[in-house]
Amino acid sequence: MIKYEATYIVDPNLAEDTHNGLLERMSGTITELGGNVIDVKNMGRRRLTHEVKGKIEGIYICMRFDSSPQAEAELNRQLRLADEVLRGLIIRLN
Repeated sequence: MIKYEATYIVDPNLAEDTHNGLLERMSGTITELGGNVIDVKNMGRRRLTHEVKGKIEGIYICMRFDSSPQAEAELNRQLRLADEVLRGLIIRLN
């Protein structure tokens, strides 16, 4: 198992239920593929350094997890496809 950290920025204009659903969907993707979510932090609403998809603010979510490279690739795919996500980045911690 490899340790990863995923940080993604969510559209701040969406409802809280939508944010929670997205978090559950991303966590579920990792656990379904044999990974383990270690920690999830909602870093709150922050101003972006430049406009992204017409937004100047976003809600930052940071998630640490252990998984196989296949689960990381699937999470990356899910982040790119989700309309709620403005930007996403996954880094390997090992």
